[in-house]
Amino acid sequence: MRVLASLAFAVWFYDATGRTTPALGTSTRDGALRAIDEAISGQTSAVFCERFGDCLFTGFAIGREIMGLMGWGSSGFDVFPSLHVTLTCVLLAHDWVGVRRRFWVMVGPIAGLVASTVYLRYHYGLDVLAGAILFLVLKQTLLKSKNP
Repeated sequence: MRVLASLAFAVWFYDATGRTTPALGTSTRDGALRAIDEAISGQTSAVFCERFGDCLFTGFAIGREIMGLMGWGSSGFDVFPSLHVTLTCVLLAHDWVGVRRRFWVMVGPIAGLVASTVYLRYHYGLDVLAGAILFLVLKQTLLKSKNP
């Protein structure tokens, strides 16, 4: 009950902000924040995130569909393809283009993550390979749809 009450209060408080800010006569800072955002990334953050968002969220959607199919026709322990690999590759590809320094910082730990999923038997090598192929298919399909 406490969790539900906390959630209700948080929603109420968030909604009330839209009414109390104008009532108090305080001005918003949207213009200044947008200008800072554009100065940092050359556009708004939403446009910056579009570079990899479609691929990332499509990967999650495909993963949910695959989970449904696996649950319907298997023992429930299948992890094919590896979404660890698919979604991590999406993020790494974004960093390669937009934040090269973070790419180089993350490539080692990510290689460890991928290797450990096989070593600890969360994935077979085929799961990892299929995850990488799924990433490549998503990337090519979504890039072609954005650049006809």
